[in-house]
Amino acid sequence: MQGGFVGCFFFILVQINSGYGQQAASCTLTLQGIVRDQRTGETLAGATVYLKEIKRGVVADENGSYHAVEICPGKYTLICRFEGYAIDSTMIAIGRSTKKNFNLQEEITELQTVTVKGEKEVRPLITQNVGSVEGRELEAKRGLSLGESLKGITGVYTIQTGPTISKPVIHALYNNRVLILNNGVRQEGQQWGNEHAPEIDPFIARKLSVIKGAASIRYGSDAMGGVVLVEPSSLRVDKGVDGEVNLIGATNGRMGVVSGMLQGAFDKKLSGLTWRAQGTFRQAGNARTPNYFLENTGLLENGFSAALAYKKLNFGGEVYYSHFNVKLGIFSGSYAETTGDIQRAIERAEP
Repeated sequence: MQGGFVGCFFFILVQINSGYGQQAASCTLTLQGIVRDQRTGETLAGATVYLKEIKRGVVADENGSYHAVEICPGKYTLICRFEGYAIDSTMIAIGRSTKKNFNLQEEITELQTVTVKGEKEVRPLITQNVGSVEGRELEAKRGLSLGESLKGITGVYTIQTGPTISKPVIHALYNNRVLILNNGVRQEGQQWGNEHAPEIDPFIARKLSVIKGAASIRYGSDAMGGVVLVEPSSLRVDKGVDGEVNLIGATNGRMGVVSGMLQGAFDKKLSGLTWRAQGTFRQAGNARTPNYFLENTGLLENGFSAALAYKKLNFGGEVYYSHFNVKLGIFSGSYAETTGDIQRAIERAEP
């Protein structure tokens, strides 16, 4: 009787171990597929696919492909997400290794009516958040582009496409969030794309100012990030003529700059009539690092401006003209279309 009891106990153990082995062996299925944009067909690298029932998720690689392993047979709710796109949720039955593709649709979010109410509160006058470059500091930056000339102001840095194209960034905002006023005239060329820097000759200015914070909103919605003011000096008042010439050279890129300004004021019959003419020519070859040249980074730039004003005690007027022409080499190594391009660019010894 004791021997029969032991035999029965052994039989039960064998059955339990065998069932466990079959269940483990069945959880070897795979789920894979590609996540694309529904309209363009472009793959969406970084999209996530989440299996709700088993609380597991996978991320699509640089080609938009995802791959999940060790899946057990059964029904699963798949939730596919990508920033800026509507969530795609679907349920599938997995009985063998399965391929499931997702085509996500761009999500458009519309705000409903917003009503803002407020009351005027008397507060102490707060000084505008303004930074400026002028005098000796501006003279030390002669020969640089407008974006590079503004670098020393707190909260201002630049976004560059190679060494020749530089545009100002104020509190992480740029392009159509930063307004540039050249002698009071809106300059919007830098908003067109990363290849377009401000078409302004810094030699025109005797002062460069940046207005940040709430004070910039008075200039319009395109000044949300801030306002850059390019301010020429006042025209001559006393009769006579004066001028200046700037000659600048740089060893890197063999850059040469020549800029001149001439201004004057009339007397007697033409009293109150003043004028100014200014021009700049700048040329540079490819920039060089310690070990190699940055190909296609040269530039050829010329600019000209003129002002004519007539002022009397009770009336007056001013005419201002500015012309700027530049040919830029756009550094090809600064462009990347996919995350793979960025990774390969980091790994290369030379751009």
